[in-house]
Amino acid sequence: MRRRLRATLTGWGLKIPPSAATLREAALMSYEIEHNKTKITLPSFSNLPVGVIRKARKLEPDDQMWFMLESILDEKSLDVIDTMSLSEFTEAMKGWTQGAPVGESLKSSKS
Repeated sequence: MRRRLRATLTGWGLKIPPSAATLREAALMSYEIEHNKTKITLPSFSNLPVGVIRKARKLEPDDQMWFMLESILDEKSLDVIDTMSLSEFTEAMKGWTQGAPVGESLKSSKS
């Protein structure tokens, strides 16, 4: 479990010290989606790598969400999302973003 969590967090570009306490804290900074008995773990929306947000800031609001997801998820996770209904996807994204519309949450980044 620790090795898989460390690999996931490292894949997101996060540097993780080896302490167990840090791994627990890092796990709390994530959001999990379950669909068809498969779990996908996203980093907490507020802890996305700044580079992902910077690159998404000039995209249209609808494209921003897909850009962010494609930047942080592997193909297997994206395949699971592709099987979700629109209502399931919308609910999952509202949960991940804590209800903040993506276009509005990134507006302050546009300059």
